[in-house]
Amino acid sequence: MKLMDRIAVITGAGSGIGRVSALEFAREGARVVVADINTPGPQDTVKQVQALCGQALAVETDVADLNSVQGSLRPPSKTSHRSTCSSTMRLFR
Repeated sequence: MKLMDRIAVITGAGSGIGRVSALEFAREGARVVVADINTPGPQDTVKQVQALCGQALAVETDVADLNSVQGSLRPPSKTSHRSTCSSTMRLFR
């Protein structure tokens, strides 16, 4: 796994090429931030990443808005986490 212990931020990852990219990064061991402006798509991508036993976090992001991008790149609070196949783990450490 080439990307183990790395975090990949994939914009447009709610569908299409962005989703495929997010899944490929997860297969290579990356923890994936699934960023998209449309809210239902990123959650579906997160579920697909988790089905691969990967870690993912969906964030609503408008790449045309600097404040939106900056807000999506802030680590979540210490209580925020996502589940994987074997346990609940933090995406950001």
